[in-house]
Amino acid sequence: MPIPASENRLPDGTARRVASYVVWDGQIGYAMRADTKVWLGVRNLMDRNPPFTNSLRNFQVGYDPGYADPLGRTWTVGMRVGWR
Repeated sequence: MPIPASENRLPDGTARRVASYVVWDGQIGYAMRADTKVWLGVRNLMDRNPPFTNSLRNFQVGYDPGYADPLGRTWTVGMRVGWR
């Protein structure tokens, strides 16, 4: 349920706003054989910082962990091998 506009104000009367936050993730993989696969991935390709929020619902300060990740760009590498 949305908060009524009259209650969605800061103490000085201005509207509460949180900046948009869009991240790009990517992954590429290769199947070497039917039972062997390798991949390389990246999260937050553009290395965007999460938008500031003064939410008091979490123990983290400055961002909402339900929507953002403060780690920035992270890389992943993986390999899966199956035995028959």
